[in-house]
Parts: sequence; structure tokens; C-alpha cells
Amino acid sequence: MKIQTFKITIAVPDENDPVKTVDLVETLRNRLEEFNAENCAVEGKEVEK
Repeated sequence: MKIQTFKITIAVPDENDPVKTVDLVETLRNRLEEFNAENCAVEGKEVEK
């Protein structure tokens, strides 16, 4: 098994609520077949600055 790591940066306007990592990961999991990744595992974590 290979591990691919991606960094995604999301700029959120000050007046918006922060993006929830769990919601973003769930969205990716629901669309894996579009990326030819239906047999892949996806996890996410928020990186503090």
C-alpha cells in the first residue's frame, strides 16, 4: 500500500464559521469514485498554525 499526502489550504472569510474537518473528509469519502480512489482510505486532521 502506498501513502499519498496532500495539503489543502482553505481561506475562510472572517465572518464565516470555520470549515469543519470532519465535514470536508466526509465529502471527499462520498466522492472517491470520481477520483478513481474507491478502494482508498481518507483521513484528515486540522493543522494548528
